[in-house]
Amino acid sequence: MEALIDILALAATAHVIVEFLQSLDIPLFNRKPFNCNLCAGFWLALIPGFTMYDIWGIPFAALTAIASEMIYKILNRL
Repeated sequence: MEALIDILALAATAHVIVEFLQSLDIPLFNRKPFNCNLCAGFWLALIPGFTMYDIWGIPFAALTAIASEMIYKILNRL
């Protein structure tokens, strides 16, 4: 259960960071991983995933990236 909360928290954080960086409209942030929820979610969760779950940090980061992209898709439908 704790891992699920960690995944959702990091996914939401990645989404907020991407939205914030896109609102700044700086050309440096107009490329990956700064404008892609999937990329930002993966890179944001990789280091915490390795520190908490060792080698299982890679699937943890992948699930975080997918959750971040799902948050983005759901919010765009509203």
